[in-house]
Amino acid sequence: TSLPVAVLLLALVTNFALAVVTWAAARTLLSATRLGGALAATLAITNAGFALGLAAFLRFDSFQPANVAIALGLAGVLLLLTRGRGVACAVLFTLASMMHPLIGAELSALGFGSAIVIGPSDRRRHLVWPAGLTALLTVAVWAGPRLFFPAPAQPPADLFGIMATFRAPH
Repeated sequence: TSLPVAVLLLALVTNFALAVVTWAAARTLLSATRLGGALAATLAITNAGFALGLAAFLRFDSFQPANVAIALGLAGVLLLLTRGRGVACAVLFTLASMMHPLIGAELSALGFGSAIVIGPSDRRRHLVWPAGLTALLTVAVWAGPRLFFPAPAQPPADLFGIMATFRAPH
């Protein structure tokens, strides 16, 4: 498919995923009604001014890899806090880190940290190895390829053109 169609489809899918995660979090964590969950999801998708730490946003107006990372990472946090499913969360957090290294790693650290601090004491020890698995998978995804494919001495000639026209046209 063309690049505009792919970006449009990814934007629709990630916005829908963020809405579903927000709805589920409102229903599960806040005991909201179906309408309350729907309102929370609507606010999350339509609000463009909600900044997390003044560096990342809950949702970006333009599609970015961070959109995917935020939806996956928040789904991981929700699963971790409500179900304690460490392995599924490790996979979601690793996928989030593949899309955006900082946001994925921050959400996984916040998710596991929160679950360990607020979770029941008998469940805390079961979260240590999934947290380690997440860290190991994230490092493997980002550092592993460098072991087998060292960086070239010179960046490709078109690197700056790609950055200026595709990654950050503004």
